[in-house]
Amino acid sequence: VGDDPGLWAGAVERLQACGVESIGLIHRGISSSHSGRYRNDPAWNLAIAMRTRYPSLPFICDPSHIADDSALVGEIVSRSLALGIDGLMLEVHPAPAEALSDGAQQLNPSGFAALMASLKNHDAVLSGEDASVLETLRAAIDDCDARIIAALAERMEVSRKIGSFKREHSVPILQTSRWEELLSRVIADGTVQGLNEEFIRRIYSAIHEQSASVQ
Repeated sequence: VGDDPGLWAGAVERLQACGVESIGLIHRGISSSHSGRYRNDPAWNLAIAMRTRYPSLPFICDPSHIADDSALVGEIVSRSLALGIDGLMLEVHPAPAEALSDGAQQLNPSGFAALMASLKNHDAVLSGEDASVLETLRAAIDDCDARIIAALAERMEVSRKIGSFKREHSVPILQTSRWEELLSRVIADGTVQGLNEEFIRRIYSAIHEQSASVQ
């Protein structure tokens, strides 16, 4: 099902509809030609979406499977914990080179112990100036979010007016050339600002779909 949160959510909802009460989520990444250094694309956007949609379900990450390289496991662990993952699945072998399968991704006991020791830093509680800095940054995020929501509401209102105009003048709702022109422009503007092209494409595809629906 790829990294579409809607499809994964559908799987959870089908299990719930069948009366399954014990459901957990295991994030193992997504097989992709764009996985980079890892065997599987970590697809953090999917993890965030599912964690947000189902905050009460246990959420486990499998860094070993994502990485396929024991040297990369630690960085995936750190990222997953920063996203609020409930637990980790880590492969450990007394002699990884002699493992019957997946030896490259397995930690040896000393490496596992060192990784566990490093995780203590994730439990630190901020106080004083550090806590103040974090709260200031969070307040800035809240302000950005409020402006984004206001801008989206304004955009949808303009879309409704465009829809009324099109109906009055018998103009088709969907105009492919206009959409392609708009998408090219926002991608160009966004990449200049340091935003990821695929990120922009996904956001504006959703905005475009909603705009068409209100027209």
